[in-house]
Amino acid sequence: MTQLFEFGALGLFAGAYGTMIGAGGGFLIVPALLFLFHFNVASAVATSLCAVFCNAASATIGYTRQRRVDYPTGLRFALGSIGGALLGAALTGALHADAFIGIFGALLITIGIAILRKPEHPFLTIKERAQTYEAFLRLELKVRRITDTAGRRFEYFVNLKRGLIISTVAGVISSLFGVGGGILIVPAQIMWMKFPPPIAVTTSSLILTISSLTGALFYASQGEVDWGPAAALSAGAVLGAQAGVTISRHLSSTWITRLLSLALLGIGTRMLAQAVGF
Repeated sequence: MTQLFEFGALGLFAGAYGTMIGAGGGFLIVPALLFLFHFNVASAVATSLCAVFCNAASATIGYTRQRRVDYPTGLRFALGSIGGALLGAALTGALHADAFIGIFGALLITIGIAILRKPEHPFLTIKERAQTYEAFLRLELKVRRITDTAGRRFEYFVNLKRGLIISTVAGVISSLFGVGGGILIVPAQIMWMKFPPPIAVTTSSLILTISSLTGALFYASQGEVDWGPAAALSAGAVLGAQAGVTISRHLSSTWITRLLSLALLGIGTRMLAQAVGF
């Protein structure tokens, strides 16, 4: 019983933090299951995905109430994540545990550094404006406008082709590492697709809901899910998601990217050290 409370507390913390940065919380849950609770890789990934799904679904509901979810874009990107999620689930058993941890850690560190080093420019450069205008004329970009319940207006362009590619890769990462794929989707939307960070976070939650459900169902069919811990983690993640939704409303774009970088660098360093024997 005590251990179930520990799983619930882990889900609560991971769910709140993951929701604030749009990463689903799996990047915290998987390492904890591997290092603290000594799960094998497949079971850790499968059990985490159940919690990630519940967390992402709860977060999406909360963000929808705030009118901050780009549903037309998110649902299109989610189509790419489904195929990627199935491929990632099929590949998990082919990775050795140390290789799994090392690759995962290196991936997190790389993305974390890229986000941290990217300077924040509220306005596009002349070159970026010209490229954006040309792409818009070629019908490669679609304009999206969102006004949330707090009156904040967001206007940005969406490259559907690029988004589908990113979402497919994120789907593979989602099921392969059990993290939901948000660790790729959010940075990609911010750095390469020029999404406003608050919209990248909320749209990521919608995509994660679909991709993590796909992966979780696949693992469940293989008997890899540890249902007791999964239920406790999921309960905590649902509550954590609502806390994260409330907190994120007051976070600036700068703090969203800082929190995302901190999480990626911290967990990535820990996992890479474990893989090389430290």
